[in-house]
Amino acid sequence: MIYDLTIPEDRFYYVRHGETEANATQIISGQRDVALTARGGEQAKNAGRIMKGVAFDAICASPLKRAWNTAEPIARATGHEIIPVPDLMERNWGVHQGQPIDSVTLDAVPKGGESRLAFAARVMRGLNAAFAHGEVVIVAHAGMFHELCIALDVDFGTGRVPNGTPLRFERVDGEWRKTVLE
Repeated sequence: MIYDLTIPEDRFYYVRHGETEANATQIISGQRDVALTARGGEQAKNAGRIMKGVAFDAICASPLKRAWNTAEPIARATGHEIIPVPDLMERNWGVHQGQPIDSVTLDAVPKGGESRLAFAARVMRGLNAAFAHGEVVIVAHAGMFHELCIALDVDFGTGRVPNGTPLRFERVDGEWRKTVLE
């Protein structure tokens, strides 16, 4: 089964990286290593302020610069080291990287990139690696968030998960729920 997760804790946290120029202009970054905008940097600092008062065991992040730079203020605020988890990287969109978001569908198999099934399988490996560290903060990408919500049968909402906004996932009576932390 592709959506096979082992989550030993009843709570974890997720933060999508702060805004990038590609996000602001609706361009697919994929695995291109793009930087945060000034606004994205502020979103990351705000995530650090929010997470400072939250108890957790570890921070696991995609090694792409936009996720890593979002995780750094959280690490500074909480005293945790960042654990790089390469399988949490965004989907490789191949030739579509750098193109408008509306130029491709989720089920497309891009030339030089990953199929949706290959991406989902990789993301599940990355999530399982992260969850092995206990109650974690995962700092990653929108595509990974989408696959996570499918795996947990959680509504991922309309549109995209907001940049730099910490979310808490909790298992209540056997079902996962997500809430925004402020």
